[in-house]
Amino acid sequence: MSKRYYFTLPDKIAEALELWANLEGNKAASLAGFIVEQAVRQTIESGRLPMKSTLSDAEPIYEKFKQLLLDNYDRLSKNPYLKKRLSWLLEDNLPTMEDKLRIAIATGLTEEYLDSLIEVSFNGINQDNK
Repeated sequence: MSKRYYFTLPDKIAEALELWANLEGNKAASLAGFIVEQAVRQTIESGRLPMKSTLSDAEPIYEKFKQLLLDNYDRLSKNPYLKKRLSWLLEDNLPTMEDKLRIAIATGLTEEYLDSLIEVSFNGINQDNK
């Protein structure tokens, strides 16, 4: 699950973060979280933070496909195709292969991870016919 952190930024950095987020059509808090996550992952992968065994190949742990969609809503809605599909997918509809591939690209998650999450979320319903 996700943890919430509160931190203070210098005024100029906060202004730059807000401008950057606005340019990307995102919220400053979401962008800040993404930046921190990427920095921590890069630090772990570089070996400067000795947690390789716990986070190097770790993907976020979601219990259901819907949780993945909600946690990544801002990022997914940047994709025009997914922006149109998100409300439909959030109604517990089975994603198409195109949905799955676009979600994998947007989130950086593997197709295998998404397949397993979809399998658990939809109780083994086959999506190949979509």
